[in-house]
Amino acid sequence: MLTTDIAFYMGWLGHYVADAAMPLHDSIHHDDCVGDNPKGYTRDPNIHGRFESEFVDLIATTESNLTKYVPREARYLDNAWRLR
Repeated sequence: MLTTDIAFYMGWLGHYVADAAMPLHDSIHHDDCVGDNPKGYTRDPNIHGRFESEFVDLIATTESNLTKYVPREARYLDNAWRLR
């Protein structure tokens, strides 16, 4: 089903775009603070999972939430690199 595919790829792409901005992915502290902890950061080993799963699940987006933003007719792009 096209809407399911769109939702899947939007989520997949969104995940990797968000990963680029996720401080936990750029640090040795991706699952909790390792070593000295002078600023008192969390030592919760589940902190990464909460950002990756629990927060996303709380949004509870469904297919019907997305279809209103997807045009019914495909649009042909003369030049895919030109946005307008």
